[in-house]
Amino acid sequence: MTARLPARRREVSAARPAPPAAPPAVSAIKARQRDRCAERAEHQRDDDDLDAYIKEMIASAPPLTSEQRDKLALLLHPRRRTR
Repeated sequence: MTARLPARRREVSAARPAPPAAPPAVSAIKARQRDRCAERAEHQRDDDDLDAYIKEMIASAPPLTSEQRDKLALLLHPRRRTR
């Protein structure tokens, strides 16, 4: 006669079950969104570096002469022809 082992009971976990895996298409979309978000953050850092560089260049430049200011004013605000 063989000895029978008692049947094992399934243990019930109090934790919530894991959510079902997302379909591959959804996972790919999420991955692309994460990549684009990271790229935007990287570009933002690049923009900040560029802004800092421009501010540094402007601060180190000598002031404009009155002649340079006049030329710049003409370039930015050309006189309109009168009819």
